[in-house]
Amino acid sequence: MMYKLCCVFIVLIAAGLPCSTTAWTVADETTLRGALTQGYESSVRPEEHTNVFMTFYITSIDEVDLKGEGMSVSGWWAMEWEDSRLTWTPATYSNIAVLIYYQDDLWTPAVLVSNSNQDLAAIDEDTIPIRVNSLGSVYWRPPGVLSLGCDMDTTYFPFDKQVCSIEVLTTGYTADEVILNTTNGMLFDFYSANGEWVIEGDYTELSTISDQGKDYAQVTWYLKLTRRSESYWMSIMFPVLVSSYLICLVFLLPYASGKKTGYALTNLLAFVVILTLVTDEMSTSSKTTSLLEVYVVMILFLCAFSVMFTCLGLHWWELPDEEEVSQVLTTLVKLANTIMCRSHGDKVGPGHKVPANRTASQNSHVDGYRGNFQVPIPGSPAPDYAGHGSPDIRTTEDDPEPLTYKDVANTMDSFLLRMYLFITSVLTFAFLIALTTGATHE
Repeated sequence: MMYKLCCVFIVLIAAGLPCSTTAWTVADETTLRGALTQGYESSVRPEEHTNVFMTFYITSIDEVDLKGEGMSVSGWWAMEWEDSRLTWTPATYSNIAVLIYYQDDLWTPAVLVSNSNQDLAAIDEDTIPIRVNSLGSVYWRPPGVLSLGCDMDTTYFPFDKQVCSIEVLTTGYTADEVILNTTNGMLFDFYSANGEWVIEGDYTELSTISDQGKDYAQVTWYLKLTRRSESYWMSIMFPVLVSSYLICLVFLLPYASGKKTGYALTNLLAFVVILTLVTDEMSTSSKTTSLLEVYVVMILFLCAFSVMFTCLGLHWWELPDEEEVSQVLTTLVKLANTIMCRSHGDKVGPGHKVPANRTASQNSHVDGYRGNFQVPIPGSPAPDYAGHGSPDIRTTEDDPEPLTYKDVANTMDSFLLRMYLFITSVLTFAFLIALTTGATHE
């Protein structure tokens, strides 16, 4: 009995004592590194068919340049591959499970960003350590600030959506020798939101590029971007839409004010400036045309025509009332009144009437009397109606006076005001519908 108690006591004491383990030492790691690098050639790939798995951790979208057709992003690469030459048994070397190397010490895949705008060199960062575990798995995380080319579609600006890509291509090794793969695609674990663009989605594509009969592996990461358009309503859309309707007001200004031409020219210059500001945001490429540019150009043409109509109206306004209006302008005024749903009947001009048995040119004087109001001219003799009776004089409610060029100018202003409001409304409505619906279904 006493013997059994002693055995139990000894076992309990042994269980409470710490186990003896071999601690890491400089000598052990130095020995391990020497054993691994002995005969190691960094220019020789690990396997006949070496699989390299790549992931891109995006941290920020630095810039999306419509005019320069480019995008700049920041992040870092995650590359993984197997190198069977870098394996060991941790228990033999003080349980060392991981070693740190640098790019010059080991074989690394030669890959480059093929759609880079600035640097087409292979991904290379010799200051970033490479982790190697005892199973021969190699992990490398080189950072990168990438300036990328991107085809921009400005059709629906400022409600546009863009698809930009990061294209990585092997160089030197063919697609059979170094095989590019991706398991996670693009990751957003450390992404900081951009104030102008929202990432709507992403996808990855594996492909090969042929050059001189040889295929090279390529991985392409695509980013779907949507512009945050809220601020553009206040800075671009509302000013453009409001300014387009201000053009119509030139036809409300009276000619006697002397401000019509100046107002029309001011509108024209304002839209020239607006067009300059809008085109300054756009790409100079002819691949796509912005609907906003088309709308501003059309309104600019309306401005130019308003200046022309204003100058023509001023010319008519300055002509003397005694000058007879041509038949073409008379017909044009009647047509304008008809379109405006004005009752014209035997009216030649608004507010003017003429005797039934006299032409418009004969109505200026009737036997010493003015017009159809029979106001005697001072110093003129009384009219003699002997032999032919009194003239057939209509009342002012029935008989129009002759049309003057001032009537032409006023009537055309009234007509053009309605036409400009109609055309501007149709253009604006069509523009907004095409802009919003097209951007939604893009």
